Amino acid sequence: MFRYVHTNIIANDPDKLIAFYKEVFHCKSIGEERGFKGAVAGSINRFT
Repeated sequence: MFRYVHTNIIANDPDKLIAFYKEVFHCKSIGEERGFKGAVAGSINRFT
């Protein structure tokens, strides 16, 4: 058994991507969620 730590993947539907990894690779969620909002995120990412 191994622990996978990190990959940068950009997805239009992150929930669908998560479901894929759980189904195909039997990955488990560790409970974290990303939510980049607010002035700082807006200044970094002009697409928000």
